[in-house]
Amino acid sequence: MKFIGIDLAWTYKNETGLCVMDDTGNVLYLDAQVYSDEALVEKILEYGHDDLCVAVDAPLVIANQTGAREADRLVTRARFHGHRLMLFMANRSFFEKPMAVFVERCFLQKSRHLY
Repeated sequence: MKFIGIDLAWTYKNETGLCVMDDTGNVLYLDAQVYSDEALVEKILEYGHDDLCVAVDAPLVIANQTGAREADRLVTRARFHGHRLMLFMANRSFFEKPMAVFVERCFLQKSRHLY
């Protein structure tokens, strides 16, 4: 069994994080770079089709107009192994800025390729 974790970038100009681990916890691949949709799909398929679990971190549902989603607030308040996590607060006002159409289209395109 292999596990793939993908932390999608907000735009194609930023890095996407990608990690592949086996069922014993060994890291087989770890990288952060600007990936095309095709490169992400190729990397996933490189690790097989059977016994594969893929998890994607991307705010695909954003109901709040401003501020942070409840899940974002909970994560930033919690401590993981004694450390706080920082994350980008997702809200609808971000998508209403000039490049909103482009960014939203990127998310839709990425999500379609990974189903």
